[in-house]
Amino acid sequence: MTNWTVQTSPLYAVIQTPDEEPAQQIILFLHGWTGDENSMQIFSQVAPPSSVKIFLRGHLPAPTGFGWAPPRQGVWIDMDKFKPASGLILQTLEHIRKKFPEMVQKPIVPIGFSQGGAMALALLYYYPEENFSKPPCYPGFFQRFRFLMFPSPTNPYFSAMEQKMKLSRWKWQEKV
Repeated sequence: MTNWTVQTSPLYAVIQTPDEEPAQQIILFLHGWTGDENSMQIFSQVAPPSSVKIFLRGHLPAPTGFGWAPPRQGVWIDMDKFKPASGLILQTLEHIRKKFPEMVQKPIVPIGFSQGGAMALALLYYYPEENFSKPPCYPGFFQRFRFLMFPSPTNPYFSAMEQKMKLSRWKWQEKV
């Protein structure tokens, strides 16, 4: 696995390219509110080794990290709040494709947790013409999609997501 870092204004990306060629797909990892490009590393452990892995950092500062849409106290975030970040992600993908032309025709699987899950769904909503696959996600930021997860629970991403949620609960309990 080869690591690259790419700074595109204002998104920062860490890209891992597979040692075996050619890559079969691009997996786009989208963290939740207060996360960063490292938050989704747990999910990469179950990703196919022939995948290009892109870890993005949200463009909005959050108390202990970054986010994709501004939070609203006690109110669900509307899909339109994710549109600016959707455009920034698409610009970042275009920038990455220029640096790595072999990625141009590869399918993109956006994977997100919490606000990152909502961001994954927003990408599909705003850019249906892009080569996005249905994402495995837990978009806790959209009320009607709150418990949506496209793949079956036997999918390895689901297990990684469960592990992430248990770890989050454990960290929260440790603080209390």
